[in-house]
Order: sequence, then structure tokens, then C-alpha cells
Amino acid sequence: MTPRPDPPRSPRTGATDDHRRRIARRVLVVLSSWDLSGLEPDPGGRTRWDEYEPEARALARLLHTRGRVTRADVADTWKTWFDDDLARLTTAEWKRLLADLNAIPALSK
Repeated sequence: MTPRPDPPRSPRTGATDDHRRRIARRVLVVLSSWDLSGLEPDPGGRTRWDEYEPEARALARLLHTRGRVTRADVADTWKTWFDDDLARLTTAEWKRLLADLNAIPALSK
């Protein structure tokens, strides 16, 4: 039996495409659960699973390359996509959101 070749890895970080996809999926789950923009729910009352996909990809790229995101990263992403800097979030909410997001790289290995 011929061994399978190793999956391609990023020359900069050494991560595989599969690892990047796992990070993006988990970011999407976090953003959907927080529903920071209060998007229109589906008929079941939940945020559509793909509503925050562009924002999730942007934040996943940062998590993949730097291993963490900051409050400014999230606020800038929301400002770009929704013209909303999330100023309404309390300090405690920011801490929980960032903890949820920054736990993802370790969980995705």
C-alpha cells in the first residue's frame, strides 16, 4: 500500500488547509451564537448558519496567522461589513467574546 502524501502546508505557518477550514468553521459557530448584529432569524428562530461567513473568514485568517484576535480586529471587521463598531458591547462582553474566539486555534489542532 502506498502511503498518502502529507497535505500541503502553508509556507509561512506550516498549517494545512484542513486546519484553516476548522478554524473558520469554529469562528462561524462563535459568531452565529453571539449574533452580534441581531440578524433576521430563520423560521426556527436561529441565525442562519452562514450569515456571518465573510466575517468569520476574515477573523479566521487572523487567528490562523497570529493565533489570536483583538478587540480592534473584531470591531474593524464589523465596521467593514456592517458599518458597526460594536460600541454597545460591555467590557465583560468583549472579554467573553475574545476568549471564545481566541480559544479556537488550540481547539482546532
